[in-house]
Amino acid sequence: MGNLRLGTLLCIEGLAHWGSAYREPTLGSGISMCKHARLNEYLVCIRGQYIKGLLRRWCERLAPLLLSRNLIKTKEIISKVFGPSVLSSVNEAEPTSLPSRTYVGDAYPVKGMKHAKELFKKGVFAYLMDNSDRIVKVSTRLVTRIRIDDVSGKAAEGALYHEVKVPLGIPFYFELVVKDLSNDELLDLARLLLLSLTQLNISSPGRSGTVASVKVVGLKPEDLLQDNVVKEIIRWLK
Repeated sequence: MGNLRLGTLLCIEGLAHWGSAYREPTLGSGISMCKHARLNEYLVCIRGQYIKGLLRRWCERLAPLLLSRNLIKTKEIISKVFGPSVLSSVNEAEPTSLPSRTYVGDAYPVKGMKHAKELFKKGVFAYLMDNSDRIVKVSTRLVTRIRIDDVSGKAAEGALYHEVKVPLGIPFYFELVVKDLSNDELLDLARLLLLSLTQLNISSPGRSGTVASVKVVGLKPEDLLQDNVVKEIIRWLK
């Protein structure tokens, strides 16, 4: 049994407006503000649970295709790794409560690929939060919006509102770890996750049309890099 570890750099290509279900300060209804324990102030981040949800969605969409091409052995790897879907739990007489084996850390701003590779090499999830000198503080932008009434076609009464957004070109780094995988599961999951990351390059992962470019910073175990499919997908993510 082994663990899969994937470091990823996500660069915002537009005014970022990502989803968040957390009851904490957010930038509009988008990127979260996480309070730093040492600095005692809020910092910009993209919550790991949100990224995890995006990856699961794409894994579920892509698994049948990879299975039909014999690139993975079973799509059951998704439920094993991410936990059972809400749908499968509802349809069962006794809802499944298996824990997820996947941990996705929050994504924090970094200085670029060189900085991200340094973080991956350290192998410490909390590195950004434990080293205040390494934290990149992001200047946010206040954007004024107004809602148009569908009937009159004019500005709706009391519809003026503001959103705080992250500007273009901000790189965020996050890590994903999946524990206790067999050799077959390691390869299947590496192919599935990496291909899911490519979809974030061509889709709109955030709200309000937010787009991003995704690059792989590092992958372990390194034996996976010998797989031709893995190598080709990583080439797309450079």
